[in-house]
Amino acid sequence: MQDPALFNFSATANIPGALVLTLDPPPEVDLAGCTVRAAVAVSGTCGRLLDCSAINPGNIVTINFPGLPAGWAFYDVFLTFPGGAEMPLLKGEIDIAPRVTPAAPQQRAEWYVTATLPGAETGRVGERGPEGPQGPQGETGERGPEGPQGPQGETGERGPEGPQGPQGETGERGPEGPQGPQGETGERGPEGPQGPQGEKGDPGTLVNNDGDVILGGHLTATGGTFDGAVNANGGINIPLAVGAATDTSAVNRLYAAGMSGVTDIFALHFFLNTDSITATGTAQTTVLVPGQYARTNVPANTHSTIVCPFVGPAGQWNYSSFAGFAIPWQLTSTGKVTVGLGRGAKTVRKDLTLDSYSIIPGNDLAYNTGEMLDITFDNVRDTVRGGYVVRVREIYAAETTRTWKVKTTTGFIPSTNNEPIPYIVNKVIYHQYAPRSYNAGDYGDAYGALWLLTGGGSSQQLWKIATVRGVTTFETGTGFSTLVTDIPGISGGSVSVFVGAAERTNYQPGNINPVYYGLEAIAENAIETEETADFVDINIPL
Repeated sequence: MQDPALFNFSATANIPGALVLTLDPPPEVDLAGCTVRAAVAVSGTCGRLLDCSAINPGNIVTINFPGLPAGWAFYDVFLTFPGGAEMPLLKGEIDIAPRVTPAAPQQRAEWYVTATLPGAETGRVGERGPEGPQGPQGETGERGPEGPQGPQGETGERGPEGPQGPQGETGERGPEGPQGPQGETGERGPEGPQGPQGEKGDPGTLVNNDGDVILGGHLTATGGTFDGAVNANGGINIPLAVGAATDTSAVNRLYAAGMSGVTDIFALHFFLNTDSITATGTAQTTVLVPGQYARTNVPANTHSTIVCPFVGPAGQWNYSSFAGFAIPWQLTSTGKVTVGLGRGAKTVRKDLTLDSYSIIPGNDLAYNTGEMLDITFDNVRDTVRGGYVVRVREIYAAETTRTWKVKTTTGFIPSTNNEPIPYIVNKVIYHQYAPRSYNAGDYGDAYGALWLLTGGGSSQQLWKIATVRGVTTFETGTGFSTLVTDIPGISGGSVSVFVGAAERTNYQPGNINPVYYGLEAIAENAIETEETADFVDINIPL
């Protein structure tokens, strides 16, 4: 398997940025259909998946980093081929300097790097600058003067490191020990505890004989040396508690099981108020389990809007800990489901076309920081591609102009005639990884995402259908309180919608939501297109 290139860079605390990565493949490597995924972790915390753009025709992808706290962070980047194979591209450290004054909402940093892909199945990914905000780059290969760490020997191979003292002869890596002065340059032996760091020379590009390309002379992170990839699946997700058993079976069984129990503790049951479900027209609601599960049947040649209210604990006053929900929901034909999130009044409208909006901002479209999510299923199978199109419309308000916008996302879920969408949908799921920033700008980062949990015979049961802005914690309350299902009806028979009691997830300490990262790790990305436009209300009765 290929080894990733090493690319370290500097950032300023709480200022988001973009790593602009150019891929330079050999002629025999085709990047069509490839995607890039990346993760970052601040030292001592869980990893976070990053938002990566599609690879454009110039083989350039943008990796968006959120504003991170001062200190050290670690990241890695992988290239995923259409068949599922992955190639590690980059790994590195981020030196995040503190700042005194608050970051302005419009501030963003950019870093530039090119990854040269090897043609063989094994090999090392190459890297070449320039770096962005870290400063002007020195001449290629020039290295600044070293400080107390010791002068560098002549080019050659590096012997094994042992107890403090001069380095041995050329050879492979020997046993670890305290780090002594560096001997001849070459194959790195295992490093011991880090010694004092020399003064930083010109930020040129240093290439060591391992093939790592290191900008600015950074070799190790504070407090340790990393011989392998540090990534979101390589040990930074779940740091071991002090005193925990370190053998693999004990860690997997006890610590992981304990974490699953912790996640369950942070989920609250959000009950379906079955006594208050309403349905228009001649539709009939049957309570299958009081407070838990209900079915509404819409007769043939009729239509209906079904409003399902939810009740449950909130545990908040002015601020909320709402991080996401999972609602059991199934529809046996064409229709849509709409939910409102977060702060602000919302108006529910009934018996409208599927292109109309069933929930809109209340108080005559008064500005607020909440949003509405509308998921439409046309139930018409694309026989050429073999699946179903799902449309998500996100209504949100731009902060600068305080006008309402609509982000429309279309996705595609492969499925057979025997496994139609939305008939095999089990749950509608929303989660966000952290509270949306109060000064995130008109849209900012996509803090949240929508998923569908499907059943049937597919080997993939979790589909990401949209990324969305997300909501803050201020006056969010329970996060949501009402689910609206619109069914236009069919002539060939009746249509039913099934709705169950939901789970409402709170943030865990540090205002992070591990459930989001878990869903991101295992879901299939069904998103195909995204576009944003001004909100134009559509209110057409059936």
